[in-house]
Order: sequence, then structure tokens, then C-alpha cells
Amino acid sequence: MTMSPEYQAALDAADVAFQKFEPIRRAYHEGKLSDDVFLAAAAEYRAAQAAFDVAFDAEQARAEEAAYDAGDVAAAPDADQIDLFR
Repeated sequence: MTMSPEYQAALDAADVAFQKFEPIRRAYHEGKLSDDVFLAAAAEYRAAQAAFDVAFDAEQARAEEAAYDAGDVAAAPDADQIDLFR
């Protein structure tokens, strides 16, 4: 199954956000940046990660639906597993 365009876009955005945030995180822990700079960068990173989490959940649901539609009940959660999430 291929990734949806929405999932791929969220994954790409999260990757870019991480690449931007990681050097800032490192510099902050080395004492080279202020709290304000670090917290602003961390907020941007968390926002991108939150968007990815939403896209990941939607992608998982799409994959489970495709498994059901294909009759692959072994790949889809059974009723006991579904109840755990409620």
C-alpha cells in the first residue's frame, strides 16, 4: 500500500522541522542560546510533530480499512483489540 499524499506531506514537514530543531536543541543544551529562542523552536517542532501524529493516525485507519476490505482479517485488529482503544 502506498502512502497517502497527506501522510507524505506531514512526514516531510516533520522531517524538515526536526532538521531545523536539532541544531537549536544542541546549541541550547551547550548554553549557546536563550530560553526564548529554544522555546520558540521547540513550539514549531511540536506543531509539526502534532500534525504528523494526526496524519499517522489517519494513515493507520486507512491501512486497517484496506485490510478489512481485502479480507485480510489477520492484519486488521480483532474486536478485543478495538475495545482496548475505547
